[in-house]
This record gives sequence, C-alpha cells and structure tokens, in this order.
Amino acid sequence: MKSRKLFSAEENALFCSQIVMLLKAGIPLHDGVKTLSETYRGTVYEQRFAQIDHNIRETGSLAEAVASVSMFPAHITHMIHVGEQAGILEEVLEALDEYYQRQALVRRAVKNAVLYPLLLVAMMAVVIGILSIRVLPIFTRVYATLGAEASVSADTTIRLGSVIGQVVLGIVAVLLVVVITLFILYQTKQREKVKAFLLRLFPAAKRISREISTARFSAVLAKLLEGGFPVEEAVALVEGIIPDPDIRQMAARIREEIKNGVSLSEAIAKSRIYSDVHARMLKVAGLSGSMDKTMRKLGELYDEAADAGIRRIVSLIEPAIVGVLAIIIGAILLAVMLPLASILSVIA
Repeated sequence: MKSRKLFSAEENALFCSQIVMLLKAGIPLHDGVKTLSETYRGTVYEQRFAQIDHNIRETGSLAEAVASVSMFPAHITHMIHVGEQAGILEEVLEALDEYYQRQALVRRAVKNAVLYPLLLVAMMAVVIGILSIRVLPIFTRVYATLGAEASVSADTTIRLGSVIGQVVLGIVAVLLVVVITLFILYQTKQREKVKAFLLRLFPAAKRISREISTARFSAVLAKLLEGGFPVEEAVALVEGIIPDPDIRQMAARIREEIKNGVSLSEAIAKSRIYSDVHARMLKVAGLSGSMDKTMRKLGELYDEAADAGIRRIVSLIEPAIVGVLAIIIGAILLAVMLPLASILSVIA
C-alpha cells in the first residue's frame, strides 16, 4: 500500500460495528467482508477491504486478515484473536466498537482543548518574529540618530528587549516543531513509541495507562472465564493485549503462578496488579465462585477511573496553554516597551 497511516479511532469503531452487524444478521464472515469490500468500492477504503476479503478467504481468520493490512492498531488484532479463540468474537467486537467510540470522543476533546491555543501560539510567534527582526532594529536606529549620548543602562535596555523577543521566538518555534512532529509520528506505526515517550514525560498519563491496562485485563479475562475458557490459556491470551509493559509483566507472573498450581485469585493478589481492597474482593470471589462477575465489575471501575483521569487532564490542558500564552504576551510587551521607554527617556 502507498499509505502506511493507521486507521483513526472513528474508523476502527466503524469497522468493528459493521462486522458486528454482519454477525448478528447471521451472515458468514467471509461473505460479509466481501459485501463490505463491494460497498466501499471506489472509496479510499476499497483496497484495504479487498485485501481483508482476500486474506480471510485464504486463512479463515479475521485476526490474520486484519493484521495483514497493517492499518489497524495491534490492540484490535489481539482482541479479535482472543474473540476467535474463545468463540466470543461478536462480544469482543462490540466491546471494541464501544472502546474506540469513547477514544474518539476523548481525542476530539483533547484536540479542541489544544488546537486553538496552539494556533494563538503560532500567531504570537509571527508577531514576535516581526518585532525581533523588523521593529526592534528600527528602535535602535532611531536611538542612534537622536544625537545624544545615551546612558549605558538605556542601551542595555534596548538590547535586552531584542534578546527577550528572540528567546521567546526560539522557544515558541521549538514548541511548535515538537508538537507537530509528535502529532505526525502518532499517525504512523511509531504510535506506540510516541505513547511510551509521553508516558515517561507525564506521570499522570502513566497512571492512566496503568488503569486502562488493568481495566482491559479485567474485562477480557472476565469474558473468557464466563465462556469457560481454561484459566492459564485465558491469562496467556489477555497478556498479549495489554499495552502497559508493567501490567503485562504482572500478567505474565500471574500465568507462571497458575502454572505452578496457585489459584487465580491468589496469583492476582501476589502480582499486585490491583489495590489491596480489590485483591481481597477477588479472594472472596474465588471462594464463592463469582470470579468472572467480580472481574467484570473491577474492569468497569478501572475504566471509569481512567476516563475520569483523562477528563481531568483535558480540563487542565487549556488553562496551562493559556498561562504559557500570558507569559509570551508579557515577554512581547517587555520586548517592545523597554526599548520604547529608553528612547522616550533620551528624548526627554
């Protein structure tokens, strides 16, 4: 393919919802995908659906067909594989549809909170550039033609204003380059590396990532347990869909403990993937035979916690950028007013 851009959250949700509709209608998967391929003929999706249609006929696996086009995030491929293995493909696709719809809403909220302030920053960068390159040198020439011998402090003030403008211009330019670069990389296969970088940069984002991974671990494991899937195999499948490396390592330790004969609730408690309170809940659930229901409830709790954390971050983005803008505007005023004040003092 010419383009290696990954599907957006909206496109992922659309794909999952359409496959769900086909499955609920009782249409065989290979016939349904062929119908989708014909439906999107003449659009930008034609080649991608045609390749999925061809591969599903060759392999019989939707997960392998989706993986072959390299346009979907690894999360979808792993989840579809889990659904096919456990015989719950329809339920998994419905969960993916809901997940990506929610992700799309969050992404739009972040975009709205960041886009307009960044446009203001770009406009300020243009203003600062004009002031530093064109206006301040004029002040210097006017100052030189006054005929009076200026004090050292007045000359220093003019130079300081010019330096402030140039420094602020450099900072704004670097900020815009970094943001644009990260945005472009996030649309490509470097998405996971960009995520890892941002998680290291922002501790709050790291906490949310852990909550999302814990919620995913809980929800998928609950579905597998409800379907009667063997515990060790279920944990192994779930391990492959967890994005956070720390939670993934904990899931691997849970699998090893189960392999050594430890119960699921005890293995989870040892891994410390959950808080102490929730680990105790799972111990009680293990004794009462309601492990799947408790895991599902924990998945909902951690999902809500992650959503709340994301909303908090989004609500802080705009005030933070506005604060930066206020500093930039203050620097502009200093860059203009200090030289002007010096010139007026000489004239006086």
